[in-house]
Amino acid sequence: MGLSAAHAAVGARVDGIPVEDAYQVEGNKVVLNGVGLRKRAFFRTDVTAIYLSEKRSTLEGIEALPGAKRIQLTLLRDIPGSIIARYFVSDFEQAATKEEFKSLINEVGAIGSIYGTIHHVSKGDVVNIDWVPGKGITSTLNGRALTLPGQPPYLNNELMYRIFMRMYVGAKTPEELRANLLGKSSSMRDAEPEKQ
Repeated sequence: MGLSAAHAAVGARVDGIPVEDAYQVEGNKVVLNGVGLRKRAFFRTDVTAIYLSEKRSTLEGIEALPGAKRIQLTLLRDIPGSIIARYFVSDFEQAATKEEFKSLINEVGAIGSIYGTIHHVSKGDVVNIDWVPGKGITSTLNGRALTLPGQPPYLNNELMYRIFMRMYVGAKTPEELRANLLGKSSSMRDAEPEKQ
């Protein structure tokens, strides 16, 4: 959930999409660390933003930082849920070591199943993947919790969230996107209009 309208402010625009400069994640303030445009092959898929309790410019700094965290994806195209599930498993497997992937196979399967229940996501939809201190990972699509029936809304596994973060700012992320999400570059942001 965003800040109230009185306090919300656009921190950046990427591909015309406004990105807020801060959010509350279950009572914990997180600020925009970086934002960029993700592509698969020749297609623009989403505007990705990373929010942290304090700005960090390295993956190691993000992993060591306590407090709430948010990965936000604003979709730029319609994507079937079955494709999202495939993307997730493939990206997660690339970001994790073989030992990590093997140890988290049940969690990966559960999240893949959740994504598989989504019929499709549409251009303009917003997915938030949050880390909530003391509770764990929770994901929403347009503010609606993504869970399997009868399952709790949180997955309390910090390693899982670290790998989620690696999927976006790890060594296998394209360099320009990584630099933008780590706040080292703003090359993917829309040009600010000139002040008159």
